[in-house]
Parts: sequence; structure tokens; C-alpha cells
Amino acid sequence: MIYEAKWWTRGDRPDLSGSWGAWKVIGPCGDGPGTGGDTVAPSAPSGLASTGATSSTISLSWNASTDNVGVTGYTVYYGTASVNVAGTTATISGLSSNTSYTFTVKARDAAGNLSAVSNALQASTTEGASGPTTWVTQKSYVAGDIVTYSGKTYVCLQPHTSLAGWEPANVPALWRLQ
Repeated sequence: MIYEAKWWTRGDRPDLSGSWGAWKVIGPCGDGPGTGGDTVAPSAPSGLASTGATSSTISLSWNASTDNVGVTGYTVYYGTASVNVAGTTATISGLSSNTSYTFTVKARDAAGNLSAVSNALQASTTEGASGPTTWVTQKSYVAGDIVTYSGKTYVCLQPHTSLAGWEPANVPALWRLQ
């Protein structure tokens, strides 16, 4: 609540003063109804670009949006699908090989305001590989890579460089059994 002092006070709590106290209730504060909450949309993301592709993923980056309060995240749109991300990069997975996709991005703020749409980007996945490769250490993998390890097939979930102990069977955050 917002209070106004009817006369000079020292140490009186407005919420305990009662109707004959030193404080007069002016109204609610915060982002409640009728208080004029944030209605300013973030700026549109700019510079949307592809930073890489595999047979089933496309990686994207863009320049950050600005907002009077603060940007809380972004939504990447492609076809009828969308993905919410916190930062200015995204790797879209589960795509069809050798296929072109059109991407756009919108920023959002804590009040739910959405920016105008970014520039549109057309990017393509690569042709599918002839088959999975054998997992090895000290190799850079990207989301969508398919490997075999101990007779099982795994798909990479996020970009990383493999290390001993990070075998697909041991790290479900990096690999999914197919």
C-alpha cells in the first residue's frame, strides 16, 4: 500500500495506525491492476545468423534486445514450432536432414511484453550421414551427432569435447540412447 502522512510522524507504522492515525491510505503499489505496470516491449533482436548445422540441428545466434526493465528471454520460431531460451544463442534439434528452415526471434520481458520480430533467417540442415560413428575421446561433438558405444547407438544432446569418463553410457546430460 502507499500511505501519506497527515502530520509529521516518527516511528509510527502506517499499517497499524488505524483510521484516526497519522497515515492516510493512498492506494496499492506494485504491478497490480490499474497501477500502470510495464507496458514497454523490448527492442527487436537483430543480427540473427546461423552458426552451424548438422543433419538434425541448426545453431543460431543474435544480438541482445534492450528493455526499460530487462529482457528475461527469447522465443525462436520456425515453421509452426517455437523454443524458449534465456540467452542469445540456440541450437534447434530434431530437424530433418537436408531441409531448409526459416527462423525468427522475439524478446520478452518480465511483464510478458513481446518485441517485434527479428530479421528472418533461412538456414538448412546438412545431408544425413551414412551411419553412426564410433565414440572416441578428445573429439568435438555437436547436438544431433550419432555415435555407437559398447554396441549401443546414442545421439548427442549438446555440444562438447569428449573426455575419458564422459562415455555416452555415463553422461545422460550429453547423450541419449536411441
